[in-house]
Amino acid sequence: MTCVAKRSDKVFFFLFPISIYIIINLILIKIHEPWRDEALQWLIAEKLSPIEIISEMKYQGHPALWYLLIFPLNRLGFPYYSANLLSLGFMVVGVFIFLMYSPFPIYVRIIGIFSPIFLYFYPVISRSYCLIPSILFLIASTYPNRHTKTFIYGLLIALLIQTHILMLGMAVLLVLFWIIESIRNYLQTQNREMFFSQWKGLFLPLLSFIFLLIQLSGVKSSSWYHPQNNSLINLLNVLYVKINVIFDTIFGIGKNNAWFLLYWFVVFLVITVVVEKKRSIPVSLLIIIGSLFYQFFVYAFVYVESIQKIITCIFILLWGLWVEWDRIQDRIIHWLYSSVIIFLSLMMMAKLNPDIVLDYKNLYSDSRNIANYINRNVPEDSLLITNSDPAASALLPYLDKHTIMNPVTGEKLSYIQWNQDRLRIINDQQLSEWIKTNFPEKREVYLIFLDTIRNENHNDGIEQFIGSNKPIYQTKGITITDEAYDLYKIDVNW
Repeated sequence: MTCVAKRSDKVFFFLFPISIYIIINLILIKIHEPWRDEALQWLIAEKLSPIEIISEMKYQGHPALWYLLIFPLNRLGFPYYSANLLSLGFMVVGVFIFLMYSPFPIYVRIIGIFSPIFLYFYPVISRSYCLIPSILFLIASTYPNRHTKTFIYGLLIALLIQTHILMLGMAVLLVLFWIIESIRNYLQTQNREMFFSQWKGLFLPLLSFIFLLIQLSGVKSSSWYHPQNNSLINLLNVLYVKINVIFDTIFGIGKNNAWFLLYWFVVFLVITVVVEKKRSIPVSLLIIIGSLFYQFFVYAFVYVESIQKIITCIFILLWGLWVEWDRIQDRIIHWLYSSVIIFLSLMMMAKLNPDIVLDYKNLYSDSRNIANYINRNVPEDSLLITNSDPAASALLPYLDKHTIMNPVTGEKLSYIQWNQDRLRIINDQQLSEWIKTNFPEKREVYLIFLDTIRNENHNDGIEQFIGSNKPIYQTKGITITDEAYDLYKIDVNW
């Protein structure tokens, strides 16, 4: 009864910071304008069946789990922003686990959840990253009992594989060291029953990995697939550059990150040499290092790094500190761990809090505003076209009965399928000919136009098609995602 009472008191104590956390993020969700990546997952859930979603992942380069979680929200008629609320829900679960069960001092936990590690980037911007913290924290809490709670531990790793391709490296390392430890324990104890019980859990990550391979089979047909052959020296140089970019993105320290790296490794040096008096490196440190270098490699040759992606590195570090805290009972080491978390939190606050304020004060995307303008002012049977289908797709969840045509593919614009076919470019003459052939009755065309570096432009010479026409709608000010739109009404005569 005493244990239950203490847990109830703990829950009651943490209700206040959790409530504040929820309120802050709800306010940010209300003012946040979802952009094309958030629209993409919603449109995929709207247009495809679960089996088709799994097949589509070879073009998207992600596991299907997050899309399948959004699927029922879309099909049951929930509003567009419900995907953001779902992200917040998963992050609230992660915050609850962190506050209730992490071994860190209370002040460290409170500071942590109100830093950009937890705030805004995962609960507000709806992407699959929101699944990662709660799963990692559950793995950390289960880690000491991984050889007895094999099914739960294996299931959590299996789920981690399905969150994001960035977490594959850590999942593989968790499984690899699990196997090594199981073999070592068997050689020491000769306990066959315990040895074979490990495979009840190990079987689940294996199935999850096979399922991931099925989802990503045929990835060569994706427009994202650009394999690179690099020498070892060039590979190391690219990784070095990416590491600098990563540290500058979330900490603002650029090439001076040596001080941060030195601080981190001194902490573990104290652990391995002073406390344990061993020359062996803790398994958790090997998992952290391997997981981070896997991510650096992915950033260098697969994905462009972003704040949301890079924050996963911080959660990997938190996982390692959590695991080592339980294993090493030393007040000095615990103080060092706490200082690492506070250091990370404060550095990220200084660097990333302005981004949160920027979203609060400015447009993240102008897709909602231009879609509302089209709903009010453009006839439903009008011909709407675009020169940038990824950015224009962000309008679709807001449009009532309007459709946008993609003149490059000749089809109605829907979710963006990143296949090789979409790399085709047409010129202004081909655009005019396409309109004349397919819509000869139209005497006016509405063009959703973007002219920014970050948006793909599949129309060569679109300015000639626009001619001297002036936009009837134009985004005011700047947008964080470069989704600033011009809407032109262009008269055509055949």
